[in-house]
Amino acid sequence: MAQPERRVLPTLGTLSIMDGAPTTAARDPALPSEVRADIESWFVRRGVPQLIADYATERSMDARGRPFVVIWLVVGSFLWWGARPDASIWMNLLGGLLVLATMAIGVALIRKVRGQVMWWVDRRLDALETFSLGLLVAVPSGLIGGSPSIGISNGLNALLGMGVIYLIVGLGLGEIAWWSLKRLRQELVRITGLLARTLPVLLILVLFLLFASELWEAAHLLTTSELIVVVALLALVAATLVLTTFRAELRAFSSTAADQLRSLATPTPAAELIETVDLREVPELRTLQRLNLSVLVLLGQLIQSAFVALVIAGFLVVFGVVALPASLQQDWIGEDVTRLATFDFLGETRVLSQELVTTSTLLGSVVGLYFTGLAVTDSGYRNAHFDRLVDEVRHLLSAHAFYVAALHEETS
Repeated sequence: MAQPERRVLPTLGTLSIMDGAPTTAARDPALPSEVRADIESWFVRRGVPQLIADYATERSMDARGRPFVVIWLVVGSFLWWGARPDASIWMNLLGGLLVLATMAIGVALIRKVRGQVMWWVDRRLDALETFSLGLLVAVPSGLIGGSPSIGISNGLNALLGMGVIYLIVGLGLGEIAWWSLKRLRQELVRITGLLARTLPVLLILVLFLLFASELWEAAHLLTTSELIVVVALLALVAATLVLTTFRAELRAFSSTAADQLRSLATPTPAAELIETVDLREVPELRTLQRLNLSVLVLLGQLIQSAFVALVIAGFLVVFGVVALPASLQQDWIGEDVTRLATFDFLGETRVLSQELVTTSTLLGSVVGLYFTGLAVTDSGYRNAHFDRLVDEVRHLLSAHAFYVAALHEETS
């Protein structure tokens, strides 16, 4: 049989006609899978997983946090919720098994009533099931402990632990901390240079305060918990300063020109999208995305400030051990010092006291706050510190803009 003549007509757009039948030519994806994987893994390594599409969905959050939640529930059941200090190890083991069995059976019953598949088929937990675990821990724990208040406390403890896990996973706090520590290693030269320029002036003030008897009296009266609260208040002031400044930078980025976005995205994994994606505007960030970026900048800056505070506090401890004998410290506080260590150095007996450590910690924390102010507000220091963090965010947001635009082109 004679074959029909094969005709090839010119293409129009994405349509072609071969053998008389119209077909649609395959179109290259706006966001190839390899490029998407590179961009998303880069977001995670930089500590901003919330920039990934659908990262904050309940299903996605549960998939990432579930292994840690399971570990938390198992460990908590055997160490706290199902154990009593006056019981034998076998009774505590049985109590832990009882708490775990109550949670498993309770979740299964909840799913049965709601008409869902059983937990051994689908191990994901939705919001209702997650919150119900607090009650499922509280009931057997209260029975084992012999008090409703113990059960309520343990149930809240279980929910608090799960909340912390989802917070760490959702905001990528582990990745942020690791990225910040690596960045601190790269910034050591600049931080050392800043200290070299400011340390002489700082030491005049700090050493003057180190000889103030009122500060030693306060250090003698401060408990460890109170010292932690004081340092936390100073850190809160520093955090407020960083977040307030960064919020203005984040607002300003929304008006960045397209040409500048292309330039910022060039050194990122999104560089392959610059020529293929039509980027017209910066996508609006969700609340969790803004929070993730804020935490990234906040931890990055506070880790640098904490390093400076530790350096100053360490110097003051060494200086105090050598220059401030225990008798002088006792005269300042009016009582015997709390000795942490005693040793001989340069032919003299030296004392490391708790009051010296507390005083050095307070003064070091004040210097850390001062360093934060310099790094964020002083133009002479900001270029070497805070602006470098902001530049990192600009690169991230530029890559995110092309990433979102490519996803939008694929779905449109």
